[in-house]
Amino acid sequence: MHNIKDFDFKWAGAYEEQFNVRLFNTAVRLATETTEAHKENPALLQKLAHLPWYQRVSGMDYFESREIRYFGELLERYGEKLGDDIANTRAVALAMAWTAPILTPNMFVGRQREDFMLKLNLLGEGDPYIAAALYHLSEGAVKDAWRANLTVREYARTEEIILALCSMDDPEASYDDFRPALIPLLAEKRTLPVEENAGIYSWLVWSCFGAIKACRKKDNAIPKAIQALALGYLREDKPAHKALMGAGYTLLDILYLNSAFVWDGNFGGCGLSSNSIPAERLATAFVQAVLSAPEPQKASTLDYVHWLASRYTSFKVQFEGNAGLWMAVCAGLKVVCPETMVWLCDRDYSFNYRFDPLDSRWDLLAKDLPDIKYDKLFRDQLEAEPNASAEWYSAMLAKYEGLTGRDYLAFFDEYRHEYTRSFPILVNADIIDLWDFFERHQDDKSTGSRYNSLEYVWSFTSGVQNRKAYDFWKRFFEDHTARDILRLFPDKQFHDGFYERVHSYWSSGKRLKYKRDFLSREENRLLYEWIEASAFVMTPDDFPNRAAEFLESADTAELFEIVELRPIFEALIADNSQSSVLCGLKRRFMSEEELEAEKKAKEEKQRQLELARADAERRQTVSKMDEKFDGTIKSIADFLDGVKWRRDERRYAAENAEYLLIDALKDRTVLSREEYRLLLAILSDIIAYADGDDNLVRGVLKHMTMVKEERKAC
Repeated sequence: MHNIKDFDFKWAGAYEEQFNVRLFNTAVRLATETTEAHKENPALLQKLAHLPWYQRVSGMDYFESREIRYFGELLERYGEKLGDDIANTRAVALAMAWTAPILTPNMFVGRQREDFMLKLNLLGEGDPYIAAALYHLSEGAVKDAWRANLTVREYARTEEIILALCSMDDPEASYDDFRPALIPLLAEKRTLPVEENAGIYSWLVWSCFGAIKACRKKDNAIPKAIQALALGYLREDKPAHKALMGAGYTLLDILYLNSAFVWDGNFGGCGLSSNSIPAERLATAFVQAVLSAPEPQKASTLDYVHWLASRYTSFKVQFEGNAGLWMAVCAGLKVVCPETMVWLCDRDYSFNYRFDPLDSRWDLLAKDLPDIKYDKLFRDQLEAEPNASAEWYSAMLAKYEGLTGRDYLAFFDEYRHEYTRSFPILVNADIIDLWDFFERHQDDKSTGSRYNSLEYVWSFTSGVQNRKAYDFWKRFFEDHTARDILRLFPDKQFHDGFYERVHSYWSSGKRLKYKRDFLSREENRLLYEWIEASAFVMTPDDFPNRAAEFLESADTAELFEIVELRPIFEALIADNSQSSVLCGLKRRFMSEEELEAEKKAKEEKQRQLELARADAERRQTVSKMDEKFDGTIKSIADFLDGVKWRRDERRYAAENAEYLLIDALKDRTVLSREEYRLLLAILSDIIAYADGDDNLVRGVLKHMTMVKEERKAC
């Protein structure tokens, strides 16, 4: 369980104003260090630990430097060493009262204890803190008298009556005795702020838990409502929430206590789990309320906000898609308090900072923040209004100079990436004259990065997205050439700014798109002349590709006549390096007759290529077949069988087989049975390979007749 006391958080700040809390805690440590009796009374130490103002101190340097060595010496010399004011007297009295069970006689010398008690008795009647100490330090009838004094006393302050109740041996049993005086001091007469005092409220509802819960009297509504804050997230629609608002508690008061109680270890399993969605929502609501408050917040409250943001860097259980507290807070955050804005900037919280720099309430940002942080804040406000009037921008720059003593326009004297959004805004508002800026900075050297101030000009004018950019380049090309761009804008290419990405399912590329709607037809044609000049100078080897892109562009079809573009098209046809785009262009630049003639020429060319290919394949097959032929019928049959799966080659082989058979059968009058079988196989292959060619079939029949006649002759 994380405890809110784990960091430097004021848990009972009101008591720090009434008695010396540090002296109290150190005096308690002195008592426990100089006696063994505390080991026999662990309940006392546990009771001390639950006091809202108690904090265990680590060393005794506080007393050693003042030569105070034991408790009796503290009673005798605290006035001399620390000051004999009421704050110190109360602290020593309360420390003595709460450690009384472990103070042994050997811790005092002479009348140290008696003299101090005499002093307290003189003060106790008029001081509730001393009276509470005397109740603890007394016995019997005297103790009862001091209890009666504390019960019926008229209390002016809320923290006083809670301390009196805290001093009772059994606070819960004493709750009903104090309740009539306590209730108004928790409601309309409340003097105890919840900020820095959550521990005091916590002690009350925890130490008197059963009594508060059991009391059904109507006037007990406020203690019960405070107790409800310890048990769960109290939303605004709940009766307890409304009761607290009616009693003078603000929404921020309620959220503060509700949130603080989550981290109070006193409530154990009774309260909210810090990792639950209600606890995360509560922390978000509290932080938003603090940061949105119109008045400055106490440092301890803001420290608590920072602690919560660190604790909830990531939510254990995310709600509404928020990964952590700051993500949940910043979406709807609107800071209206300048001091809060300073705090956020100092700690580098990231969100949409918005304020009016012309409102003097925000002047303290320039005073309290480092220059670099205020400059960013101011720049964000200026850039958030890209379409404001020139008068507003002038007033903003004057305000900046008045607050900082620096000229905002001087930032553009060297290139800074973070100012690239401010530059076009001020150019469009005529605060910066683009041509004048160019002339003043064209000889600048690169500083910091590889860029100089002309990078602002390039960023503004690249792609000619507005009239001012066009006017700049028109003036530029009156006295300069495209080659000057290389000198003035290194590594830049003017024509690159006129291509847009094109994506499809199967590919991606770019296309030329240079027509600007704010320009006339002639101005657009002139713009292309600049693009063409840039492409020719900077990428001469790629110029045919640029010409093809120009002809393909829809802008070109709108701005130029076909007769003007035909020579470029014919040059591309002659060059033939852009064959992939010529098909589409031909439909635009060629007549139907020209397209038909080109089609026929292409078909004839293709036919001739096919004939040449077939002739080459035939020659190759015949050559291979001739090499394999050894004069026997078998060599012909083997070759035909070997090409049966190669369609084109087998046809050529079948054509050649006719002539080879003549050679194989000449001068033969008798064939063996095997040769007859092979001859029939050859004739069968020729018929199969003929693919319906009558000439080949007739040749086969001629050979069959020849063989038949030879057999008759035999």
